[in-house]
Amino acid sequence: MKALVLGATGFLGHHLVFELLKKKWDVRILKRPNTPLRHLPESEIEISVGDLNDRASLETAMKACDVVFHTAGYYPIYSLGRKNQIKIALNQTENVLLACEKTDIKKLIFTSSVGTLAKVPDSEEPSAEENRLRLENAGSTYHQIKILMEQKIEAWAKKGRYAVIMIPGGMIGPYDVKPTTGRVVLEMMKKKLPAYVDGEMSWVDVRDVARAEITAAEKAGPGERFVLGNWNTNTKDFLDILAEIAQVPRPKIKIPISIAYFFAYCSEIFGKYLLHQKAPVLPLVSLDLIRYGVHLNSDKARKQLYFNPGPISVAIKDTIDWFRENGYASGAE
Repeated sequence: MKALVLGATGFLGHHLVFELLKKKWDVRILKRPNTPLRHLPESEIEISVGDLNDRASLETAMKACDVVFHTAGYYPIYSLGRKNQIKIALNQTENVLLACEKTDIKKLIFTSSVGTLAKVPDSEEPSAEENRLRLENAGSTYHQIKILMEQKIEAWAKKGRYAVIMIPGGMIGPYDVKPTTGRVVLEMMKKKLPAYVDGEMSWVDVRDVARAEITAAEKAGPGERFVLGNWNTNTKDFLDILAEIAQVPRPKIKIPISIAYFFAYCSEIFGKYLLHQKAPVLPLVSLDLIRYGVHLNSDKARKQLYFNPGPISVAIKDTIDWFRENGYASGAE
């Protein structure tokens, strides 16, 4: 079997490449011209150059592939300019789907987001595949984008195409090269996290997600959705275990989310329009994920994909060790 990994130079993408190679798949990646390979084994993979805005480059990359793993879904760094960002996200998704059709891809495994899920009404039960966040109830740019992208994938699948949607919780583990969700770990290690906003969340080892996505490509039926979570917790308890493993103090100040939103709006306005920063200091999306945070029920994935995630403490320790070994945590000791 031959796979194309979109987003291979990212967090989940790294692990998909590693796990696919372990299973003796032939692996091709698509990367932008100036994006470094980082930790990917160049001699063991094929490299195609392009991006999601260039359909021709997608078609070239997909030629002779059986499965496409799409982990490069649009992520709004700024939440301002919602209409334009939604347009970009849907155009990129359309390009991927049309390229899959043109090259006769057998299966598309699409990594969506926990942002497409809603809390179970009038219940403390964790959210499963059927608990969808309705578009009209999604007040954030991030959540609207993720919902609309999922809807586009599902509409495509209903036309007889083979697409499977994966919905992981907050992923943690080594090779978080940007970093993404590991940013909070790194900030804690550097003692630069003075306060926190509490909320529900579900964490999962990124390596378990990668293995589940490959199993989905091998065993899942078309049109399926799978929720992938493990440790259902809250911000405070997550920071407690993180502080214990990293041997650093936990932030003691709990900030009301309304106050945090005020600072986030200021951060985005000043960062985008006055300072012209690539990213805001406090992005709205980080608070949106807390505001709409859910606990996850992964029973379906456990039964159908043999999803059996390992201890989250191991993933946290491996994250900390990787940051230290790769120079991310300078000044954290």
